[in-house]
Amino acid sequence: MTYDTNRHTIRPALRRAARAVALAAALFLPAAVLAAPAQAASSCTVNGVPVTSTVIRGTEAADTIECSSGVAADTLVEALGGDDTITLAGIVAGRVRGGDGADRSTLTSGELTGDLDGQMGRDVFEVRGPVKGNIRGGQDDDDIHLYGNAPVGPAADVRGAKGADKITLDVGADVDGLVEGNDERDEIRVLGTVNPSGKVHGNAGPDFIRVHINRGIVDPRPGPGDDCMVDVGNPCVPES
Repeated sequence: MTYDTNRHTIRPALRRAARAVALAAALFLPAAVLAAPAQAASSCTVNGVPVTSTVIRGTEAADTIECSSGVAADTLVEALGGDDTITLAGIVAGRVRGGDGADRSTLTSGELTGDLDGQMGRDVFEVRGPVKGNIRGGQDDDDIHLYGNAPVGPAADVRGAKGADKITLDVGADVDGLVEGNDERDEIRVLGTVNPSGKVHGNAGPDFIRVHINRGIVDPRPGPGDDCMVDVGNPCVPES
C-alpha cells in the first residue's frame, strides 16, 4: 500500500491556519466595533453657561450664544425664539439656526463649511471668513454682509430666501459659487468679482443687482422691474 505523506502533512497545516485566522478575527472584531467614531460634540456658552454637546439650544427669550472654538459637523446650534446674538469663530462645520426673532449671527474668524440659517424674523449676518457651505436668510427681510475675507467657494450657496433681502459682498469676497436673492425685491451688491464658476441670481421679484467685475453669470431671472448692472466684464444675461 502507498502512503501519501504530503497529503497527511498538508491537511493538519491547513486546519491550523484556519484556526489562526478564526482566532485573529475574534480578537480584532471587537476592537473594530469599539473604534467606530462617536458624534463629535462642540463646546459653546449659552447666556454665559458652558455647554458641551451635539445639540446646543437657547431659550424662547433673547439669548447670547458663543462658540469660539468652532462647531463640529455633527453639532446643531439652535437659538430658538427671541432676538438672539450668535457669535462664531473657528471652523463652523455643523448647523446653526437662529429660530424665531430678529437674530444677529457673526462669524468673526475661521470659515463656514456647514449651514447658517436665520429662519424666522429679520436677521443680520456678518461673515468674516471664507464661505464654503450655505447661508440662508430665512423667512423675512434679512441683511447678509460678507466682508473682504469671506469669498464664496465653488460649492457654497448664499441666499436671501423669502423676504426683501440685502446681500453685500465687499471687495475681496469674490464669488466662485452661487449668490441668490429668491423671493420679493432683493438688493445684491458684489463690490469685487464674480469669477468664471460664479453665479448671481435675483430670482422672483423686481431685484436690484450691481456687480463690479463679472467673469461668470449674473442673471436677474424673470421678474418685471429688475435692475441689473455690471461695471466691467460680462453683461447681465439670462443663464442658458
